[in-house]
Amino acid sequence: MTLVKFHRPSFYKNFGQQDFGKSFFNEQMNRQKPLVNILENNEGFAIELAAPGLEKSDFSLKVDKNLLIVSAQKEQTSETNYKLREFDFGEFERKFELPNSADTENIEALYEDGILSVKVGKKAEAQPRVIDIH
Repeated sequence: MTLVKFHRPSFYKNFGQQDFGKSFFNEQMNRQKPLVNILENNEGFAIELAAPGLEKSDFSLKVDKNLLIVSAQKEQTSETNYKLREFDFGEFERKFELPNSADTENIEALYEDGILSVKVGKKAEAQPRVIDIH
């Protein structure tokens, strides 16, 4: 059997750092936060948050220096008498520390099919450059 060592790029050490390495108790307290996928390619970064049951108007995105803050708040109706309630995204906030290569002026967001997709471009100097040979 061959063991393959997983190499986590340095980008992931910074991106969303405050959400990693929490104790079991804190993880249970943060259980109501939507799960996140973070992707990187040559053009930029993509953050996908699984947040079904919300509307586009429930979300708020802010950038403060190199911190991307995604939050949502949904009014809860007290008319429903739940016997068991395991999911409730009435309010949440997720913070992501953006790497220096992120272009905070180039951010787009789309909410579709319960997934909030946030695209953050890379600065031109951080993108790979092809050099022609003459």
